[in-house]
Amino acid sequence: MPKNFRSVISISRVALQVMSMVALVGSTLMLSIWTISAFLGVAPWLSLLAGVQSEQLVDFGPQVQLCLTLLGVALISFLPSSIRVMRLEANHRSFELSTQDVAKAYMISHAADRDGAFASVDEFDGMRDRLAHLRKHPDLTHLEPEILELAAKMSFQSRDIAQIYSSEKIGRAKAFLSQRQEEIERFENLVMAASEQAKSLRSWMSRLDASEAETHRQIERLKGDLIEILPILRIDITEGAGIVNAPSHDGVVVEMKVENS
Repeated sequence: MPKNFRSVISISRVALQVMSMVALVGSTLMLSIWTISAFLGVAPWLSLLAGVQSEQLVDFGPQVQLCLTLLGVALISFLPSSIRVMRLEANHRSFELSTQDVAKAYMISHAADRDGAFASVDEFDGMRDRLAHLRKHPDLTHLEPEILELAAKMSFQSRDIAQIYSSEKIGRAKAFLSQRQEEIERFENLVMAASEQAKSLRSWMSRLDASEAETHRQIERLKGDLIEILPILRIDITEGAGIVNAPSHDGVVVEMKVENS
């Protein structure tokens, strides 16, 4: 609920309560004067004819008038306690408003202190500078001097905190953390790239190993085929030494060495 709407409701409720109290006091006073005058014979009593299942009507006016008068007096006896409650509520609302105003003025002064607006360390000069700053602020022109003075005192007492958490230091800390965050992101990107490269190299090495193994199998098959084909071509293979005696076209025997892997 908006603050302005709550204020309107509170003011309307207080006004209605005051009007009800005034109306109760006025009506009870008039009724009491009328009843006293009726007792003295100066004014007539209230006339109220009524009957219950009979043709004869009875005048209940004086009794009703006395009852209304006594009821009004009884209700008036509760007014002092109601007035005290209303006064307490008003003081409570006033205290809340004052507290909010002090907090608002303090936050403005503390923010200026964090920005380095008050350089004096002396209590008198520091208070004077803070009061001057608060009085010139456009959002605090409606506040009482006592509230501004209290906010200035609070701001002066917390000047050490303002220096520790100054805007400059907070800015440097944020810049450092931002730089660290960027470095971490770059490092994470490098790690991801290195991981992808490692996966690529591992896959390449696996393919090379498979190709090498296939090549060795083909060489073994070729050796087996040669061992089967060479005797048919009258080529002698010396067992164990790996020496192959192959005749040339002019009848000269040529030695070939076959390396066994």
